[in-house]
Amino acid sequence: MDAPGYWDPMPEARRVVAAWTGEPNPPSIGEGRWEELNWRNVPGPFYAGETDTCLSGPLAAPANVLGDEDGTEFVFRQPRDPAEVTAVLRAAWDEVLGGYAWDGDTRWTPEGVRAWWSQAARVRAWAAGFSARIAAASSSASAPPASSPPSALSSSGALDASQLPAVRAYEASFDGELPAYLRAYVFFLSEGRAPRPGELLPDL
Repeated sequence: MDAPGYWDPMPEARRVVAAWTGEPNPPSIGEGRWEELNWRNVPGPFYAGETDTCLSGPLAAPANVLGDEDGTEFVFRQPRDPAEVTAVLRAAWDEVLGGYAWDGDTRWTPEGVRAWWSQAARVRAWAAGFSARIAAASSSASAPPASSPPSALSSSGALDASQLPAVRAYEASFDGELPAYLRAYVFFLSEGRAPRPGELLPDL
């Protein structure tokens, strides 16, 4: 990994997709629209706009992809190694609506990353609340009455216990790896390369 804190996943991503498709310069991994960016999506090259609610993404890439209350997917951690790149690509390819994209490096700006981080309290609060709701749903032994109308949450499976480790990891990242990653990503966007050891990283 390029020190301190940023590894560019795009060369590996293009290599993998080229091998899958036979196209030397694959243009995209989906039809995700920047205008539909899920506000929970961590800045970086990969992101999701409008997706289906099948939650296939968290199954394919549990270390990188989550579904929100409606089952809409987003990237909560950008890929950190080739294995995670492949996992995120599979999540994108399995997504029925083609809601993923990998052009985030041309969309995010240093100012945009800082603006996202300025709303970190909102994202962290969402993650904490969602984690608590999943835990409560998982520990509840009583099923809803048969006469109760189904909710979007129960029908989408967004409160599935399998998402709990990832939601907790997302919440913890705000006091852990995420600030350093974002500072290094701002450097990458500004300089066009990963920071070298000892180089001063920009503030958020």
